[in-house]
Amino acid sequence: MFAKEGESVMVKCWPDYTYAIANAGWDSAYFSNTSFGNLDGDVWDGDYDDTSKANWINKEDLLVQDAATPVYVTHKVLGGVTYAFNKWEYPLMFGFGGSWEFTQGTNSALDGYALWTKLGITF
Repeated sequence: MFAKEGESVMVKCWPDYTYAIANAGWDSAYFSNTSFGNLDGDVWDGDYDDTSKANWINKEDLLVQDAATPVYVTHKVLGGVTYAFNKWEYPLMFGFGGSWEFTQGTNSALDGYALWTKLGITF
């Protein structure tokens, strides 16, 4: 059994009115190191004809809960077989196995399968 507690995600610090989506006709050559021009006219507001009102990406616009992982519980069943060839001068071992991980209910985890082989030699 594997269990993971749900995560809570929050934005600790976000500077409002700093980031936005640039207008399609925005020219980065217009800006210098000391002058940032009229940002309200250069930020895209969703309407290509009216750029008078900027659509800034502020803290309340960030969807942080979509990044959080809810609680989940999974179970895994494992099986394997190994055989050792001990009669040789250098004993050889060969094995194979598999596993199945499954969930119950409404988990955010995925069901999974795994197969493996192993080969070993002793000297």
